[in-house]
Amino acid sequence: MNKTMQKVLSIVLATLMCITSLPLFAAADNSQPREWFVSLTGDDASGTGSIDKPFRTLQKGADMLKAGDTLYIREGVYDEVFTVKSSGTAEAPITIKNYNNESVTVRATTAVTNWSKTGDENIWVANLPAGVAAPSRYSVSLFRDDHPLLVARYPNIPEGGSKMWPVNLTMDTANRYTLDDFGNEASFIIDAELDQESGYWNGATVCMQAGLNWYNIFADVASFENSRLDLINHSLGVSAYYSQKDGQPYYIYNHYNCIDTTDEYWIDATNAKIYYYSKTNPNNDSIGIRNKNYTIDLSGQSYIDIVGIGIFASPPILSEKSSYIDFEWTTMASFENTFAIRGHHNTIKHSHIYDAPQQIVNILGKNNAIFNCLIEDTGWLGQDPSGVKVEPSAINAYVGYNTMTSAGRTVFAAAG
Repeated sequence: MNKTMQKVLSIVLATLMCITSLPLFAAADNSQPREWFVSLTGDDASGTGSIDKPFRTLQKGADMLKAGDTLYIREGVYDEVFTVKSSGTAEAPITIKNYNNESVTVRATTAVTNWSKTGDENIWVANLPAGVAAPSRYSVSLFRDDHPLLVARYPNIPEGGSKMWPVNLTMDTANRYTLDDFGNEASFIIDAELDQESGYWNGATVCMQAGLNWYNIFADVASFENSRLDLINHSLGVSAYYSQKDGQPYYIYNHYNCIDTTDEYWIDATNAKIYYYSKTNPNNDSIGIRNKNYTIDLSGQSYIDIVGIGIFASPPILSEKSSYIDFEWTTMASFENTFAIRGHHNTIKHSHIYDAPQQIVNILGKNNAIFNCLIEDTGWLGQDPSGVKVEPSAINAYVGYNTMTSAGRTVFAAAG
């Protein structure tokens, strides 16, 4: 090969090396914070997460998040739970919020659909969704939009009333005692106002302000005849502290025969049916039943802001490694289990927290806080405690500038 040809080949090879070392096109810059959108009209498969092509599910939106990103949730009721798998940083937190002040409700529920009328006026029936366990006798499990519905009871709570102030019947004669060494018991209430036919209240539950009125006591009706309720399955032991007495208040609930006013319901666990009183067609509403014990799983994550969202039916989850999680301008309601604030430097602020059968917030961990919140209608089961509790293990917990009112037992407890 002559020198001229060698020189030409050298130039060609050098040129090819330069070309192959250059990128074919400029890579997208994924380092900048992004905005993602979720909507009830979106689609996880075809959506891009933009405002024009949003995702459908909260989990799909959450899966896209990285430090500095914002997930906007469009208006509506979301019957789903989701897990946040990434953390923000102090300089670039992750934000999950409602878009443009739209009303957003995240419920730990499964939708209840295909309602049909029963033979009784304004009472509708639907199947208990597959995989959803029937709730306990203490539970409030059914929701319409962001409104917790009421387990049917007798007497009714008057319009504008509250579960905190039930209307009660009065025991004419009442007693509870053991019959023999085997612990077989006789427990009963006699009330002349109960003039229904025999068996009318069989299977119902009774809530009593019994004994020394320290706690509400619950028992099931084994049989009803001649104004007498025979009771079994008491929620507390046999003692003068908890046994019903003449003249004490009580009400009956959790039975089909209690359903007679708007937004009352009863769940027939035996036949997996839900009965609901409504003067309008519930198929036009968003009805859901609790199916999970959490709404947002934030375990182990840090620097996340949850803003302007309604969180219903079950609380978020924080673990011991969760930190710098802020809930701001949120609504939290109707938690079956307590919201345990674990980890460190986690905060609830400027929020409305309400409607819980028992304790609603439990503060543990270190440097966790709840301030400038309205906390009301907690502990309406009449157990202990019922509002906010600071555990002995909590370090530097801060609870301040809150309005706490209307609790079944105590609005605030600091153990230690």
